[in-house]
Amino acid sequence: MNAFVRAIADDHIVVFGKDFWHRFTGDPNFYNDLIASIGEIANEYDMKETIEAVIEELAEDIRKNYPDVIS
Repeated sequence: MNAFVRAIADDHIVVFGKDFWHRFTGDPNFYNDLIASIGEIANEYDMKETIEAVIEELAEDIRKNYPDVIS
């Protein structure tokens, strides 16, 4: 926990990760099932073109708005 979360924990119950999902759903295996499902979906998609487009858009924004940074 970082300092912010520790400060909140003084007055509130703080849970995250597997404990959060167990409390939220009542299913002790929900977190593992969720992670497995996300992994399966991620393997179905090739995000290379999307990532390259985002990188190019960010690079263009930097070139346009911060010309002194790029030489």
